[in-house]
Amino acid sequence: MVKLNKNPIDNGRKENKRMNKELKIARIKVGLTQKQLATSVGVTSKYISLIERNDIKPSPKVMQKISDCLNVSVQNLFFEKVE
Repeated sequence: MVKLNKNPIDNGRKENKRMNKELKIARIKVGLTQKQLATSVGVTSKYISLIERNDIKPSPKVMQKISDCLNVSVQNLFFEKVE
Protein backbone atom coordinates (compact mmCIF):
# COMPACT_ATOMS: atom_id res chain seq x y z
CA MET A 1 0.00 0.00 0.00
CA VAL A 2 1.34 3.41 -0.97
CA LYS A 3 1.17 6.13 1.64
CA LEU A 4 0.01 9.40 0.13
CA ASN A 5 1.20 12.72 1.43
CA LYS A 6 -2.04 14.46 2.31
CA ASN A 7 -0.30 17.61 3.55
CA PRO A 8 0.77 19.63 0.49
CA ILE A 9 2.88 22.05 2.53
CA ASP A 10 5.35 19.23 3.21
CA ASN A 11 6.05 18.76 -0.49
CA GLY A 12 9.51 19.90 -1.44
CA ARG A 13 10.79 20.56 2.08
CA LYS A 14 14.11 18.86 1.41
CA GLU A 15 14.55 20.53 -1.97
CA ASN A 16 13.89 24.03 -0.59
CA LYS A 17 15.88 23.96 2.66
CA ARG A 18 18.04 26.81 1.44
CA MET A 19 15.03 29.13 1.30
CA ASN A 20 14.48 29.42 5.03
CA LYS A 21 18.13 30.07 5.82
CA GLU A 22 18.68 32.70 3.12
CA LEU A 23 15.43 34.53 3.89
CA LYS A 24 16.14 34.76 7.60
CA ILE A 25 19.73 35.90 7.03
CA ALA A 26 18.64 38.59 4.56
CA ARG A 27 15.83 39.79 6.84
CA ILE A 28 18.12 40.10 9.85
CA LYS A 29 20.83 41.74 7.74
CA VAL A 30 18.51 44.62 6.84
CA GLY A 31 17.30 44.85 10.43
CA LEU A 32 13.68 43.77 9.98
CA THR A 33 11.59 41.66 12.30
CA GLN A 34 9.24 39.06 10.88
CA LYS A 35 6.37 41.40 11.71
CA GLN A 36 7.96 44.36 9.91
CA LEU A 37 8.68 42.29 6.81
CA ALA A 38 5.18 40.83 6.88
CA THR A 39 3.61 44.30 7.06
CA SER A 40 5.70 45.50 4.10
CA VAL A 41 4.80 42.43 2.05
CA GLY A 42 1.12 42.39 3.02
CA VAL A 43 1.07 39.04 4.82
CA THR A 44 1.06 37.97 8.46
CA SER A 45 4.15 37.46 10.58
CA LYS A 46 2.98 33.84 10.97
CA TYR A 47 3.21 33.46 7.19
CA ILE A 48 6.80 34.77 7.19
CA SER A 49 7.59 32.39 10.03
CA LEU A 50 6.16 29.46 8.06
CA ILE A 51 8.33 30.38 5.07
CA GLU A 52 11.45 30.69 7.23
CA ARG A 53 10.74 27.31 8.83
CA ASN A 54 10.22 25.88 5.34
CA ASP A 55 6.69 24.79 6.18
CA ILE A 56 5.24 26.52 3.12
CA LYS A 57 6.43 27.78 -0.22
CA PRO A 58 5.26 31.32 -1.02
CA SER A 59 3.64 32.24 -4.29
CA PRO A 60 5.80 33.91 -6.96
CA LYS A 61 4.06 37.21 -6.19
CA VAL A 62 4.96 37.00 -2.48
CA MET A 63 8.50 35.89 -3.36
CA GLN A 64 8.91 39.02 -5.46
CA LYS A 65 7.53 41.30 -2.74
CA ILE A 66 9.85 39.78 -0.14
CA SER A 67 12.89 40.08 -2.40
CA ASP A 68 12.01 43.72 -3.17
CA CYS A 69 11.76 44.53 0.55
CA LEU A 70 15.08 42.87 1.29
CA ASN A 71 16.88 44.17 -1.84
CA VAL A 72 17.88 40.64 -2.81
CA SER A 73 16.98 38.82 -6.01
CA VAL A 74 14.28 36.17 -5.94
CA GLN A 75 16.84 33.73 -7.34
CA ASN A 76 19.28 34.30 -4.47
CA LEU A 77 16.58 34.04 -1.82
CA PHE A 78 14.47 31.15 -2.95
CA PHE A 79 16.36 28.92 -5.38
CA GLU A 80 19.42 26.71 -5.29
CA LYS A 81 22.52 28.07 -6.96
CA VAL A 82 23.54 26.02 -9.98
CA GLU A 83 27.27 25.62 -10.39
